[in-house]
Amino acid sequence: MSERPDWTECLYRPSMLCGERLEHDAGAADMREIWRMSQLSQPQPQPHNESPQTEEAPTPPGPVLPQAQTVEIPIRHKGLIFSSFWQVVHDVYAGIGDVVVIRSPGDYVVIRRTRKSRHWIDDSQLRIAGYVERRLCIYGFVLQRDVERIASELRSGRFALVAACDPRAVVKPPRREELYSIWRYEGYLVNTAPARMALIRLDTTRKPKFAVDYLRKGCPVYSQYLNQILQLSGIPIQLTC
Repeated sequence: MSERPDWTECLYRPSMLCGERLEHDAGAADMREIWRMSQLSQPQPQPHNESPQTEEAPTPPGPVLPQAQTVEIPIRHKGLIFSSFWQVVHDVYAGIGDVVVIRSPGDYVVIRRTRKSRHWIDDSQLRIAGYVERRLCIYGFVLQRDVERIASELRSGRFALVAACDPRAVVKPPRREELYSIWRYEGYLVNTAPARMALIRLDTTRKPKFAVDYLRKGCPVYSQYLNQILQLSGIPIQLTC
């Protein structure tokens, strides 16, 4: 009866039939088996699995919407022959050509002449019903002593004011000696920075007029005095004459 083959030979000698173990290959096969078993017994380094950082995809910018630009429609004043157009200026400084209109302590605006426009609104918001107070101009110009008085009358709400830088508002020296002394101390100042103002006593019984038209009956004033009036009245506008 033949010997039973060594079934372990089938594990490491797959190329040979079971039971055909050669003597000279036995040692080499055993060494290979020992080396393989030793490699299996050693701890294998675990791969360092880093959790992939999922970067959030940048959100594509949305369509840029055009900003709404508020273009104010000019104001048209219809005269007897020609019409003039005025643009509201959102600035705290009023230079030559600008007109400051103060209807009440909380209702003030700076307007400027502009070109003729196809689209316009009427001048009802710039109309004032009243008459010019001429007692402040008995000497031909506004005196410094009247600054606080005018400011208090504006704060009361019974008066309106229209003012503008006017290089033509030049005060000439008076011929009378008593008036010349007054002009010597204050009148010449008006010529250094001339302006014109009209203090309007409000009267609802009168027909409203365009605010700029009141300047024709206005009085020359030193622009620094006029700025003091605006400051004391709480109006954040300054003239740069």
